[in-house]
Amino acid sequence: KIIVDKENPVYASGDNCFIKRNGEEAILLHVFDKYQENFIIPDFVTHINKSVFSEYTKLKKIELSKNLKCISAEAFKRCISLEEITIPASLETIESEAFANCTKLRDVVFKGGDITIADTAFDGCKKGQLLFNCPQNSKVAEYAKLKKINLVGGEKSDNPAEAFTYTISKNKTVKI
Repeated sequence: KIIVDKENPVYASGDNCFIKRNGEEAILLHVFDKYQENFIIPDFVTHINKSVFSEYTKLKKIELSKNLKCISAEAFKRCISLEEITIPASLETIESEAFANCTKLRDVVFKGGDITIADTAFDGCKKGQLLFNCPQNSKVAEYAKLKKINLVGGEKSDNPAEAFTYTISKNKTVKI
C-alpha cells in the first residue's frame, strides 16, 4: 500500500488505489488488491491506465467513474469473472484489448453512443453471450454490428403510447 500526502499536487492514494493528477485529468495507475470482487472507481478519475485490472481474476463488478473519458489498452484484459459493466456517457475511447478475454462478460450497457472503440477491444469475449445495450445509430451500435455482437438498442418512439422501442439482435422488436 502506498500512502500519499493529501497536499501532493501530482499523486493521490486512497480506496486501495494509486492515482496521478495531470491538470484536469486524473489517471488510475494501480489498484492494490488483486483479489477483490468489487471495486468503485472514484468519480474524479478520468482515465484508467494500461493493464490496471489486467488478470484480476476475482473481479466481478466494477463501478466506473461518472467522469471517465478513456479506458486504456488491456485495462480489464483477462478479468475472467467480470460479468457486466456500465459505461458512462462521458467515455470517449476504449482502447485495444481493454476487455479482451473477459470470458464471462455478458452485459455491457453504454450510457452514450459516441465512443471510439478499438477493433480488438472485446476480442476473446464469447460473442454468443455478449450483449451491448446502446443507442441505435451510434458508433457503438456500428461497432457491435461489425463485430457480430448481440445488440439491444433503444430510441425514443414518435408514438406517445410507446416510451421506447428496443431492437433485440436482428430479428425481434419490443415496444414498451
